[in-house]
Amino acid sequence: MNRIIYLMVMCLTTSTAFALKTDTSRFSAVFREVQKNHAPDKRSVYFQINYKGDSAFVESSSSEAISAFKEALLGNNEYKFSAMVLPDGRLNGMTHGLTNVSVSNNRAAPQNAA
Repeated sequence: MNRIIYLMVMCLTTSTAFALKTDTSRFSAVFREVQKNHAPDKRSVYFQINYKGDSAFVESSSSEAISAFKEALLGNNEYKFSAMVLPDGRLNGMTHGLTNVSVSNNRAAPQNAA
């Protein structure tokens, strides 16, 4: 009897855990399509997606890329995401900076220091 109750509890727990997880494959497919059309060169247009829990956060330096991403997901209310156009308006125009080349890494996706 205890085994049956234990199995039922485990099945309910895992089924609700899978139901609560956002389907990131849909986000990723839309993201790749928009990136291919609106941000093909990482050096000129920044376009990134991050997942946290059941939502996604999209940030880009192109408002057209974010608009295209929103339009591609239009009608799918089950997806929760937020978007931000960079540079952020809270910077008040301070979008340039100086760096010492010996301590910075200017590559798009640095894997090692060499």
